[in-house]
Amino acid sequence: MWFTSFIISFIIGSTFTLSSDGHNDNWAVIVDASNFFFNYRHEANALSLYHELRENGFPDDHIILMISEDFSGNVRNQIPGTIYSDRSHSCNLFDETIQVDYKGYDVNEESFMRVLVDSHPEGTARSRRMLSTENSNVLVYITGHGGENFLKFRDQSAITGDDLANTIELMHKKKRFKSLFFIADTCQASTLAEQIHTPGFFSLCCSSVGESSYATHFDPKIHTPLGDRFTMSLVEYLKRHRNNRYATIEEFYRTLNPGYLEAHPVFRTDLVNVPVKTLYLADYFSYKTQVQNIT
Repeated sequence: MWFTSFIISFIIGSTFTLSSDGHNDNWAVIVDASNFFFNYRHEANALSLYHELRENGFPDDHIILMISEDFSGNVRNQIPGTIYSDRSHSCNLFDETIQVDYKGYDVNEESFMRVLVDSHPEGTARSRRMLSTENSNVLVYITGHGGENFLKFRDQSAITGDDLANTIELMHKKKRFKSLFFIADTCQASTLAEQIHTPGFFSLCCSSVGESSYATHFDPKIHTPLGDRFTMSLVEYLKRHRNNRYATIEEFYRTLNPGYLEAHPVFRTDLVNVPVKTLYLADYFSYKTQVQNIT
């Protein structure tokens, strides 16, 4: 793979006191891999989760946001300058506060993998790098069009499950995470995670092999669906449990209705060495601030 020739450099940061679960900060990588206006819902997916992370205290310098197309400015958008995921159009997700780190043709499988392993060209801006450590919890969310063992980027190229497995293994060797939570909202999503055997990795994927990811409601004014069923279910669940420190990912998984999703989500936890009931939403979707810098 392209990254095997890179010189691996380790990031030496400040020393922190650790809390009971052993991680000292949180990072998130949010990827919308689709272009073309009829894929508006994928941008709405990504931005909905992005806004929820910020509501939960995530600073932008700990979120890498990758949006492959600016549909807010697309000539087909009947409400210019906006992206919505709700029927009432009450919350513009593409407001002036968002910070997009990668956009357009910069969103591709190579840039995505470079972010994960921190192997960038010289001079890459700090805002485009994920500076996680062996004591970080990392959330990786991807949405777009995929199939068995692949996810397309901008309908031009793709990342495979093998690519992803090799990248996450390299992350582990470079001590880039304590725990990595991978979420995929795409067709046949679970196949992307099947080749991964790296300790500390776990995943929640919206569909099994042979199954699709389905949109929510169609908006007659914007002429496109405003999100996907799985991601909108996740975001709504997170909103309802913002103040519940002990809400778990497993509890959310059990609320998912295969009849509504028209798919069977896969929650994989065999590579984590803690009880599933201790995988709390807050440890991945809220920014950890209860840490003391002792250097």
